[in-house]
Amino acid sequence: MSKRNNQSKTNKTTGDLEDHRNKRAKQTTLSFSSQVSTESDSGYKSNQELLVQSDSSFQQSQTENNDTSTVDLRSLNSKGLSRKRNREHINGTQSISDFRDGSILKIVVKNFLAYDNCELRPGSHLNMIIGPNGTGKSTIVCAIALGLGGSPNLLGRSTEVKGFVKHGCDKGWVEITLKGPGKDKVTVIRRTISASSNSSSYTINGGLATFSKVVEITKRLNIQIDNLCQFLAQDKVVEFSKMNGAEMLKATQRAVGKENLAELQQQLVELKAEEMRANYEIDQEKEAVEHLEKQRERLRKEVERFEEYQRLEKQIQALRYQIPFAKYNLAQLKYSESKSERNMLKDNYNKLVKEQGPIKRIIEKNEQLIRNTRQEVLQRQGEIGSKKSEIDIRLNKIDKLEQKINDKRNEIKEIEKYYERLELEKAELEQEIRQMEKGLGERPSDSGIAEANKMIEEVMKKEKEIRINLREVQEQIINIKNAAREGQSGLNQLTEELQRLEDVKTQRIQVLKRYNADTVKGLEWLDSRRTEFSEHVFGPVALELRLVDSKHADTLEALIQPATLKSFVCQNERDYRHLTKRLNDEMKLRTNAVMLSHLNLEDFKPPFSRTELKKWGFDCFATDLVQAPPPVTVALCNSDHLHRIPISFNGNIDHEALAQTGMLKTYIANGVKYQVTRSRYGKKQVFTTTSRVKVKNPQDSILSNGDSVELQRRRVSLGEQIEKIREEQTANQGKIKKLLAQESKFNQAIESDIQPQLSHQKRVKETIHREIQVWERSRVKLESKKARLIILASDLSLSAKQAKEAKVIESIKSTSSEKLVLISRASKEFTDVVHLENQLVLTHHQLYVAQSQLQTTKQSFAETLERIESASVLFEQASENFKKAKAYVSQCLENLELAARETELSSEELESLRDSMSESSESSDLQHLEISLTSALQRLSLFNKQGLSTASHGAVKEYKSRLQDVESKRARITSLQSKLSKLAAKKQTLRNSWEPPLRELVDNISTHFAAAMQTLNCLGEVRLVTNINASGGPTAPQFLPRRSDSLDEQFDLWGIHVYVSFRSNEPVQLLTNHRQSGGERAVSTALYLQALQAAIISSSLSQGSVSSIPPFRVVDEVNQGMDPKNERLIHSLIVNSTTIATSDVDSSQDSVSTQFFLITPKLLTNLDYHENIKIHVIYNGEWQPERFSLSDYIPV
Repeated sequence: MSKRNNQSKTNKTTGDLEDHRNKRAKQTTLSFSSQVSTESDSGYKSNQELLVQSDSSFQQSQTENNDTSTVDLRSLNSKGLSRKRNREHINGTQSISDFRDGSILKIVVKNFLAYDNCELRPGSHLNMIIGPNGTGKSTIVCAIALGLGGSPNLLGRSTEVKGFVKHGCDKGWVEITLKGPGKDKVTVIRRTISASSNSSSYTINGGLATFSKVVEITKRLNIQIDNLCQFLAQDKVVEFSKMNGAEMLKATQRAVGKENLAELQQQLVELKAEEMRANYEIDQEKEAVEHLEKQRERLRKEVERFEEYQRLEKQIQALRYQIPFAKYNLAQLKYSESKSERNMLKDNYNKLVKEQGPIKRIIEKNEQLIRNTRQEVLQRQGEIGSKKSEIDIRLNKIDKLEQKINDKRNEIKEIEKYYERLELEKAELEQEIRQMEKGLGERPSDSGIAEANKMIEEVMKKEKEIRINLREVQEQIINIKNAAREGQSGLNQLTEELQRLEDVKTQRIQVLKRYNADTVKGLEWLDSRRTEFSEHVFGPVALELRLVDSKHADTLEALIQPATLKSFVCQNERDYRHLTKRLNDEMKLRTNAVMLSHLNLEDFKPPFSRTELKKWGFDCFATDLVQAPPPVTVALCNSDHLHRIPISFNGNIDHEALAQTGMLKTYIANGVKYQVTRSRYGKKQVFTTTSRVKVKNPQDSILSNGDSVELQRRRVSLGEQIEKIREEQTANQGKIKKLLAQESKFNQAIESDIQPQLSHQKRVKETIHREIQVWERSRVKLESKKARLIILASDLSLSAKQAKEAKVIESIKSTSSEKLVLISRASKEFTDVVHLENQLVLTHHQLYVAQSQLQTTKQSFAETLERIESASVLFEQASENFKKAKAYVSQCLENLELAARETELSSEELESLRDSMSESSESSDLQHLEISLTSALQRLSLFNKQGLSTASHGAVKEYKSRLQDVESKRARITSLQSKLSKLAAKKQTLRNSWEPPLRELVDNISTHFAAAMQTLNCLGEVRLVTNINASGGPTAPQFLPRRSDSLDEQFDLWGIHVYVSFRSNEPVQLLTNHRQSGGERAVSTALYLQALQAAIISSSLSQGSVSSIPPFRVVDEVNQGMDPKNERLIHSLIVNSTTIATSDVDSSQDSVSTQFFLITPKLLTNLDYHENIKIHVIYNGEWQPERFSLSDYIPV
């Protein structure tokens, strides 16, 4: 422990240890333990315990009656330090009640490994044993393991117990003082080791004891020295990660105190083995049955041949009686059938005759009903028609009255508007009359009109001559323009063709076709089948893009992948599936298609704002250089991230500062493409790679204006034709220009000379006419307005207006009353019609039913007549057949009696044959019997009766013996299968008791393990797996499903796997001895043990019992290979989990803290500390100072 660390953790220390020197000592161990508590004065008080162990000569100089030298600084009160004691203390300031049953109160060793004598008093929580390598820290671990009955193999040091006795000594011993079993009771177990006999002996509380008694006590206290999850020695830390899944599962089940789970697993393994043995026995019995069947099969043919000979003899005798008996039976059956048929036909005939009369009466009744019903239908239809006509007339009248009322209402409105217009008109007339009377003077003179007419005739004659010449010029101009128009039409056609050649889309398709002809074929197919798609399908992307400036084509092609440019973009999944099915599956084209309907442009945000873009020296983002439909833009942003790529054309970019921000991965500045990457490990350094944007040939570029030699030649040819046409148009324009000059000259003569004269004379004439007309119109208009004013004055009287309105209102009232009367009558008539129609429907239904019954009855009557005639004929035929059958049955009976007398069969056999023939239709079939007799006689002639009878008796006997053996074996198989069913039921019962709590336990451990790994910014998971192979990994990475009926039942192969990931963006991997580094394995081991402890505590608390929690745990140098960061985090986790008991949080709970021993050769500075930590510092060496003062190391 460093001095600075002690200064930060300890406030005051008292007591010195001086004058301890032994120059002959080979090694001396110093153990320092510190517990700090807080009192009311807020200061710290610390108790230090200094334990010094030396060789035998040193110990003899320090103690008289004890083999162990213990010096407690609390007894050295040279500074006057005093302590208040309110209760009995057994270890420092702790009482026995602070320890759980099974906790270690004291460890004493003598002549054990490097120690002559040593005594250690651990605390009830975390005990940190620290010191340099080789000083004997792990010896304490060995003492705990061996002292509690552990095997030397657990420690990985020596396979023999004598190897733990100090060199040069014959005996050594270890003494462990445990709390319990029982309240405030202790158990002292001493194990004495003999080096000469390589044996051990035990005492418990001073009395001799057996090894099994020690095991019984440790088991009762839930101490598992052989479980790596509870006791992890230094040489076993590496072995923890080597444990396979099955071993890990067994150790975990025992570590959590659930021995019943391990026992249930063992029972399941044994049941599975018993099940396999039963299956093996069944297979053996089945093989035996198969073997016997084969032997029986070899004898079967000979036995069957002999039995067949005997059977044939008997069969022939039987058939010779069965045939006449069958004939007699057939004859008797035919006689009975003919008799029954004759009687049945006679009864049928009489019945049909009786049925004929009622049917006639029913027909007549139905016909009368139909006539009456039809008459009723006609009557009701007439009534309904009449009512409907009346209703239609009334409705028409109502509509007309409604229209009349509306017209009258409009008439009142028109009267109002009319009088308003009259008032306005009267005021306007009065104003106009006053103005017109004021402006009207004398009538103008008409003497200048004749002189103006003479001048107009002379001017028009001159104009006619000029216009003749003008018309000739205009016709020439029209002819030339028509020729020019035809030339322009040809020019337009050539220009359109030239534009098509220069079209960007066409050029891009030509370029795309050279690189991927399948994409162009797909486009041609798509253009011809667009109606098959529900929404527009874009693409390829290259054809949908419109560059803001063609000079950016190379820049965009450097950013957009060729696969993206050749992709089709669908707007829904149905179109996507249809397109890919037709192009890729059916047409076998190598095309690309995407569907991103779940995304939109708002999902693609630039890495910074436009203001920041300019601030960094960029001009725009890549998306600003191109225009495309939104779905195509989404595809570009999704695949090539154009929205995140800024571009600078000539700006000054601070590349180093930009790379450090981590905002961009790609950008272009001054024609150079920059790609920024960051290391995933170590210091995460930033690397920038650059590449010049390649300037492509337009013929090789998809986005630039593509071109070719053939297209250039065609454009030149078209240009020459266009130029020729334009030259012809220029020549025509010159001719038109000359003609237009002549036209302009004639027009100018007309306009400047003729027209002014003509216009002047016409104006003079028109002026005179106009003045006269204006005066006459004004006078007439004035008189008219005066007359109109008189009329308006008479019309605007109030009585006339009121009379008109009253007359209209009276008409509305009269019409409304008439309308209401009509509506009331129409409503009543409509109700009558509905009632009549309902009655008509019922009458129609009655008519339909009557007609159906009549038709059915007539058909039945006709059928009855036919059946009567047919029944008469059939009765006569049946009578004749009855007579013949009666004669034939008598003859057959005589033949049967004769056959019975001639046969060799007994009367019982004959009776049996008759019974069998009565029961079986096949055995009484005459044709079958005759064929069987012929066949039996033929087969019998092939047998040699004498040879068969002597050779086959032994084979028959052996055959029957084999048959009995087969039946016995099959009974044995049935018994074994019943046993298998019982085993399966028992196995399922045990599995239901074992698997659910096991799953719950593993899930609990996994939860705590994942949370602990999360504190390190790492990932961790604990899984229950099956099919563990020999190397500790799953034969196939399949985890146990939740349905137990489909699980692998090799229960001895079930196991636990720990999965970890110590790097970001890396999936979890199985913890093995080879995949992870030593530090990673150490961290995983420590965290798994912590998770195991947390799972045990949480499970125990949920069950209301703490007996399953192990009393202590030992971990020796688990921090091997850890880096300082992980070592500090692991230390914090151990401190937090081992120093705070449940009783600290809730006084109602019993303490569930576990005593913890952490052995480490190194410590970092400023580690987390808690008052429940007890630190044991072990210092060992061949040389010790003459005077040792704690103040030199710890401030007093």
